[in-house]
Amino acid sequence: MYNRIKYLILEKIEAEFSGYALHDKFYKAGMASFLIYMVMAILTLVIAGQEYFDIIVKTFALIIVCTCTIGAAIEYWIKIKGLFEKTWFKWGLGVISILIYKYSESQSDDFINKFTGIDPAFLPAASSVLSAVYLPYSWLVSVSLFLSVYVLSHWLFIPFEKSDDKRPLEDYKYVMRFMGLMVIFIAAINLTRFFEDDESLASLLAKEIIIRSEYFPKSHCNNISSNEISADIGRGYISVFNPANSSFRTEKCELAIAGQPANSPSNTNE
Repeated sequence: MYNRIKYLILEKIEAEFSGYALHDKFYKAGMASFLIYMVMAILTLVIAGQEYFDIIVKTFALIIVCTCTIGAAIEYWIKIKGLFEKTWFKWGLGVISILIYKYSESQSDDFINKFTGIDPAFLPAASSVLSAVYLPYSWLVSVSLFLSVYVLSHWLFIPFEKSDDKRPLEDYKYVMRFMGLMVIFIAAINLTRFFEDDESLASLLAKEIIIRSEYFPKSHCNNISSNEISADIGRGYISVFNPANSSFRTEKCELAIAGQPANSPSNTNE
């Protein structure tokens, strides 16, 4: 009896999903999950109460979002992958890569200026390293913009659906596609905000790179405390960082008196 029921269920699933394109199978799975959720949610609310209802909502919400997002990612990747075979797109991608790197440089310089309060040109090593660190952020911004324009142009001017040998899916696929795309957009936005957050791991890493690559504990200047580190920014000036209060200040370098070592406590300006 058990094997018979199992066979009927598998046969029903195969009949429902066979013939569809891969992304449409995920869209259909998302809709099927939504219908199952509606039935189970009503039964759970009536029989078990609010506590178990919340569990059902969270579980099925994750399943529906994941299936729709995977479906949208597969569908759009198939469309976008075809662009890489075109010569004009490869040339355009090369130009875009240069612009993205320049955008990454501007982001890193802006971060250095806000963090240290000095011109990023005085900290070239940190600027170079941070440009590479900010490349993922720059690509995320660019990809999000490209995907937005690509999706909008397809929906308004270029039909997505083409006649082929695949089984057509019902109209609800547009709802599933929209839901999947929104999740992708939201994920991209959250990732960009992660880079922009001053307390995020990316920002903490960027701050550490600046300090480690440009600021050093030993200096030829005598107006630096023993617990401070400094960077030579040229023309006789230094940028001083105090780890105790995470503050920066710019001072004119005072050279040590002959016969007296630099950073000597007796000659230190507090």
